[in-house]
Amino acid sequence: MLAQQQVKQMSVEQPRLVKVYGCEKRADTYLYVDAEQDPTSLDEALLRTLGELRFVLDLELHAQRRLAKADPVRVLAALEEAGYYLQVPPPAPRVILNP
Repeated sequence: MLAQQQVKQMSVEQPRLVKVYGCEKRADTYLYVDAEQDPTSLDEALLRTLGELRFVLDLELHAQRRLAKADPVRVLAALEEAGYYLQVPPPAPRVILNP
């Protein structure tokens, strides 16, 4: 929790430039990386799982920035700790049919 507070405080002062990529093999899945980072430098297994990446947008990210489906503080923390953030869709609801 302390790390998130530190990231939040730091990101308010200095926005972070981020690139967002859509993932070919996984619908509604987006990869966030620092603007200067080449996404192909990430883990090979991760990249194989995601398939071809297509550039979606450049983003100036800070703790107060509203994102449609991600918490900006979590995104910033993941960028700091792992070098990327992977936004995945929520799991589909499980439907049980009674015969």
